[in-house]
Amino acid sequence: MRLMAVVTSIGLAAAAIAVIPPSTAVSDPGELSFSGPGFTVRVNQAPFGMQVLNSAGQPVLMQVPSNGGPRLVKNEAQKPLGVTPSEWLFPTRYTPFTFTVGTSSTTPFLISPLWVGDLWEASSCGIQYGATGVLSTRPVPQGLELTLSTDDPSGRTLGVTLSEDSGRLRVSVIPSSTAGIVSMGDSFASPAGERFAGFGGLHNGLDQRGGRFTNWVQEANVGAGPLAPVFNVLMASSGGPHYLFPGGPRAAYYVQPQFTSTAGYGFVLGQTELADWHLDSDRPDAWHVNVAAAHLDYEVAIGDPGQVISALSAANGRHRVPPAWALGTQLDRRIVTGQTGADYAEVVRSDLAKIVAYNLPITAYRPEAWMTLDPAVLRQLIRDFGEHGIHVLLYTRSFVSMDPLRNTSPEDYRYAVANNYVATHANGKPYIVGSPNQALGGQAAVIDFTNPAAKAWYQHTVIEQLETGADGFMSDFGEQTLPDMHFANGQTGATMHNAYPAIYQQAVREAVESFEQSHPGRHIWFYNRAGYTGSTGYEGGNFPGDESTDFSVASGLGALIPDMLNRGLAGAYGYGTDIGGYQDLLAGPTPKELFMRWSQMAALSPIMRVHGAHSGTHMPWDYDQETLDNFRQLAELRKRAIPLISATWATAAGTGVPLSRPVWLAAPDDPQAWAADQEWMIGPDVLVAPVVTQGATSRKVYFPPGCWNRQDGGGSYNGPSEATVSAPLASLPYFARCTAAGF
Repeated sequence: MRLMAVVTSIGLAAAAIAVIPPSTAVSDPGELSFSGPGFTVRVNQAPFGMQVLNSAGQPVLMQVPSNGGPRLVKNEAQKPLGVTPSEWLFPTRYTPFTFTVGTSSTTPFLISPLWVGDLWEASSCGIQYGATGVLSTRPVPQGLELTLSTDDPSGRTLGVTLSEDSGRLRVSVIPSSTAGIVSMGDSFASPAGERFAGFGGLHNGLDQRGGRFTNWVQEANVGAGPLAPVFNVLMASSGGPHYLFPGGPRAAYYVQPQFTSTAGYGFVLGQTELADWHLDSDRPDAWHVNVAAAHLDYEVAIGDPGQVISALSAANGRHRVPPAWALGTQLDRRIVTGQTGADYAEVVRSDLAKIVAYNLPITAYRPEAWMTLDPAVLRQLIRDFGEHGIHVLLYTRSFVSMDPLRNTSPEDYRYAVANNYVATHANGKPYIVGSPNQALGGQAAVIDFTNPAAKAWYQHTVIEQLETGADGFMSDFGEQTLPDMHFANGQTGATMHNAYPAIYQQAVREAVESFEQSHPGRHIWFYNRAGYTGSTGYEGGNFPGDESTDFSVASGLGALIPDMLNRGLAGAYGYGTDIGGYQDLLAGPTPKELFMRWSQMAALSPIMRVHGAHSGTHMPWDYDQETLDNFRQLAELRKRAIPLISATWATAAGTGVPLSRPVWLAAPDDPQAWAADQEWMIGPDVLVAPVVTQGATSRKVYFPPGCWNRQDGGGSYNGPSEATVSAPLASLPYFARCTAAGF
């Protein structure tokens, strides 16, 4: 994983110091070069500039040439309410290796505990300097080290290391003095037509060209629901129908500071500090990234999109293949406020009876409020479900709380706080925040996984869950780290906020592997919500967060497929949604049409799972006979598709090419393929195109090159082309290549 790779590379560099030759002063202002497998880096010494060439000698990534001089800048990485920033008065300087000397501020969104850890604003202001020339060079193992002059009148220099790491170019920049530096960045030329794909769980589309946004793990960003017509106008310049409150149109639970470019390269930022991206947003011919840190670290992979995706996901980690039962249809049961443990147990028993009576091929069931159940009752329920081939999953989260919904234990909260197993204030006292259920009296504290004792205690609670007979769990949350929290490793929330999901999921994975080693034959599967670079390799799967119970492209059904396709490009392809949605405070309860269309979308996605909303759980039998029959048919379709999904998942785990593939991967030069963000491919031979628009009985489908047969009805189509296909309420349009067998 990326975090471990950084530690390893530091150790190797330290071991090699004794054999590094001394620096050589530069007298020739010409070019320097350094080559790795499949790429060459050329450095122009004066004025300084760097370009990366592919194996054919063609430049694919070039820094914007050094230009101008020091400039006063005000960089608004995040504005209140997610309004898209504008820099017309103090624009960012586009020049190689910039650094800003000045002041900065980061203010969390504290209006409600629903958004603990989200940003209200983040900005920096000061004088921005840049690299100007090469002062000296020396070779280092698998690379080149440069000392660069800058236009900072204090005489500050930059130490730059260019090295090869597993076939990728790594660039590290450290100033000779970090005094006063609040951010560093770099700028690159962008050819006409370049597209930027990735960045994690973004909802707004597949190509982020023209975007200006931050990388900061955020929770509970939601669309406007019935107020959407008003917000579409008010926020027309900040996403319009894609606007999310409070973080803006590109706010995400699952953040990956990396992308695949159609220009022949991929880019990954190897840092956890707040990052601010300008993707041809300020000017049409260049992009820029700025990081709230006094150092800069990134990697570049060279090749076609498939090669780049493989290289970047190898660094980030990939979702491992789950046990077959996790690929079947899953149901969750939430608790209703005020419900007793005995009442909840009866509801769970009733669910099992209905699953059997309605002949539903369910393979997993998760009672979210399992802590309300008597331990003996829980164990018996697990055995009862097991007799019908249904695996039970439970629930854990990244904080302890006095939670009135009883998703965590009040005893655990008191114990963890008393033993300082949680993030603290600067004075060492536990940092207490409102839980997401603060309106009902909840308090919470973020578990400090950098404290070995806290980590061991938490892992023991995970193992205790599994010892009940449960075969997995939802590993929820991970977004609540505030910038001024302090952790046992000496870091604050400024660096730990984005790092936290990886450290959290690493602790979970270690506990699961320890349990599996001591329980041969048990195969545990879990899934999580928050993510950042480095977390993916520890995860079993993930879900998109608190979706709205509507069809919106902001946070409802229409937002899910772009999210799935974007995060899948960096190894996080084990994606499963909350069928029917979760956030119903604005949109209201899930109607029949939405439940049916959402079930269809999920049926051929990586994970198929029904969850529930704030007001309770929506089960397929809660509607009418048509809904129940359609859900059963979809679950049977899912059962037939499991061999294909499992095999394609195994291919993804080996190559990085995602399980659910955007169609642009089959036609990267076709603009229509890039616009087709509501469909996907399972491997090379199956195309899925569910209806995600309210009231629609047909939809437009883009067909990649080749011949395609419709599997849920008649009809053949030849691509590349677009066609409108019928899609009545009970229909899921999906297709197979004419040369491939269906299922």
